[in-house]
Amino acid sequence: PFVSFAQEDTQGKITWSFDEATATLTVGGEGAIKGYGVATDSTFDPPPWWKFLGKADKIVIEEGITEIGSYDFVDSTAKEIVFPSSLRKICFAAFMGNTNLKEIILPEGLKTIEMGAFATCPMVEKLYIPESVEEIDEYFYAHLSAWKLKEFVFLPTTAQLDFYYPGSCADYAYAEAYAYYYKCEYDASNIDFADDDKDDEFVYSKVAAYCNEKLNTSFPTEYSEANMQSMEK
Repeated sequence: PFVSFAQEDTQGKITWSFDEATATLTVGGEGAIKGYGVATDSTFDPPPWWKFLGKADKIVIEEGITEIGSYDFVDSTAKEIVFPSSLRKICFAAFMGNTNLKEIILPEGLKTIEMGAFATCPMVEKLYIPESVEEIDEYFYAHLSAWKLKEFVFLPTTAQLDFYYPGSCADYAYAEAYAYYYKCEYDASNIDFADDDKDDEFVYSKVAAYCNEKLNTSFPTEYSEANMQSMEK
């Protein structure tokens, strides 16, 4: 059993196929895959491969694709996603809600990761963000608190963060430490987070230690309100 389909849209020609024997969904063509999601009448506008997202163990985005649109692979059950080197942008909620994905290995050449692109993917253990990324949803790092992250590779140093909510990180250096904190929070099952003061102390000590070790800063590692304010500045 093999299903294939080609569609024409305003963004170019996109083809897709599903191989039931290998449980592989393949999307190819040239240019951007258009975004789906909520239609103008407030109903859900699913991608044409919607009914196969719950059957696919693997998703392959072929070379030539430059953009993955909003909700294109939402709620998929794929354990593996292969990205092309031609990819430049991953849009809002493109892979949201995947409960099986364990690795996110993003390709060199990728420029933009929009808000919620990988939200609610709780089984992720390995994450690789290439140096080419220039813009990323800062809230992306908040998702790490719900992931089983074991390996985190973060290379960009000069890119700009998108600001989607108050209190955003000022730069990538702090965002990297922010991500480190969430990893530690997840692993620190013996920490009592019910007490707000303990929570603040844990957050501060982990971020300060990481900044000092990895980013050549000199924050005092003991928690105090004054030290916390210094770090926030």
